[in-house]
Amino acid sequence: MVARAAVKHCQSIGDEVIALTRRELDIADAKQVEEIFRRELPDAVINCAAYTDVDGAALVTLRARADDPWVAQRIDAGLKQAFRQDPAVSAMLPSLLEQVGNGRLPASTAARNLLAAQSGRAQAAIK
Repeated sequence: MVARAAVKHCQSIGDEVIALTRRELDIADAKQVEEIFRRELPDAVINCAAYTDVDGAALVTLRARADDPWVAQRIDAGLKQAFRQDPAVSAMLPSLLEQVGNGRLPASTAARNLLAAQSGRAQAAIK
């Protein structure tokens, strides 16, 4: 609908129009797009591609918004659990909590020490 109106308008003002359907050009295929641009050398491009399932798009958007916090919460919980179960972290944690509680160690230093211990094991596993 929009594409037809754009073609009609451009032709009515004397523009040369090369209108391609999605069967003629898959805009998700970079090679196809580059080939068309090299061949036609357009002065302008109007992309009228649209998602036509408006009701479906609204539902997908609502689902995505509803799932976003859940996904983030699940990732957060999983990362915290994995961090606490790391052998180096679980070995150091009681002592560091005691030192922080007694005021002998700043909480930020304890956190850095725990992260470094876990990070060192993660780096070793990657190598």
